[in-house]
Amino acid sequence: MATPATTERKAPTRRRAPKAEHLSMQFPELTSGDHPHFWVAAYLRDLANLVALQHLSLKLYGKLDKVTNLALCGSEQRLTDEVNNSLRSARHDGLLLYAWPGTKLFTNPEARH
Repeated sequence: MATPATTERKAPTRRRAPKAEHLSMQFPELTSGDHPHFWVAAYLRDLANLVALQHLSLKLYGKLDKVTNLALCGSEQRLTDEVNNSLRSARHDGLLLYAWPGTKLFTNPEARH
């Protein structure tokens, strides 16, 4: 016996796992150092690298030897310094408004000042 189409059960839709934060962040191409948006691009690249390294450190925590853990911590500290320096330079150039991972500065020409 056939059932009407309104009473048939649909297969549940599968939900995708959320993307890791560092995979959905902006990673713009760096232009020459005299370009007005250079420091925002440098900040976003440094930030994406730092977040990826932090995810890697958390994932591997306790699985690595002491020397490798110290190397990861040292790399994380160096990247943190780079993030701070590039953010300071973006702020100095008046581009702090655009220094966030969801910025449309590189994809939407109307967002530029």
